[in-house]
Amino acid sequence: MRTRYLATLAFSIALVAGCGSSGQSGHSSLLPSTAQGTALHPLSVTPTPLPKTDGAGIPFIDWGGPVLEWPRIFLVYWNWPSDPAGEKPVLQNFLSGVQGSSWLNTVTQYYDSTDHIHNSDHEFKGTWSDPNPLPSDPSDLTALAAEATRASAHFGYDKNSVYILAEPSGYDSGNACNAHHNSTTVTPPYVPYIILRYASSACENEVNPGAGGVFDEVTLLAGHELAEAITDPFVQNNEAGWADDADSPDFGDYKEVADVCELFPDAPPYAANVNFSTGTFVVQPLWSNKANGCVYSGP
Repeated sequence: MRTRYLATLAFSIALVAGCGSSGQSGHSSLLPSTAQGTALHPLSVTPTPLPKTDGAGIPFIDWGGPVLEWPRIFLVYWNWPSDPAGEKPVLQNFLSGVQGSSWLNTVTQYYDSTDHIHNSDHEFKGTWSDPNPLPSDPSDLTALAAEATRASAHFGYDKNSVYILAEPSGYDSGNACNAHHNSTTVTPPYVPYIILRYASSACENEVNPGAGGVFDEVTLLAGHELAEAITDPFVQNNEAGWADDADSPDFGDYKEVADVCELFPDAPPYAANVNFSTGTFVVQPLWSNKANGCVYSGP
């Protein structure tokens, strides 16, 4: 979980997994594989594993919960009236390039009781423009869970799916520089989801100067939460997956695969431009048990 201003995510909050009206519209296919991301020059990413920035436990341990063995990624534009910064193509190109990448390949070393995580080149399944109203309180976890359930109903439930709920420009701008992943918790089947806020001038240019850095934090946050949602999707359901062994998931020092490899503020070498098949995007390293360090490729 990546939260710049929020220290931890409560693990015992009951969420209502109601369906409600989905207001379905704009279910689009993926961008062509030729679509390119932001034209940036990749930094020199060290092949030497980097030490943890936080958390004492080495290595990570399996807490016994499931992982997303064959991840399926869906992107929801939740009530976007406009896209002033042009974030949509950046997000879609990033997610199209993440699938099957050497960066995400780091998570394939983690597993559950039935299989390990796979990193195929067809994980990003599509987008949906959902006009359903946003909650007046951006921290209303019941409303966030309900939107995740609507997304699951729209695309069709699959136990390996994760839904990125992308919020529009100007919404919850006070928390623009953080994101988190969660899951619905009232009744199974539980639905993992990611809350991703719109690009903000408060947290751009983490790595790249000027216009080239507008979306630095957007892709860094999206990648951070995606890696954690795949390796630890149901920790809120008392089914923790993979995490640092410094503390149990019931306490505040619980760290996931991206948490232990981040800096505040983000800076090289713990944030870098990395080449993907669809462009060059800012991401952070991820924890690798096999390398015993934070790496940009794996396993």
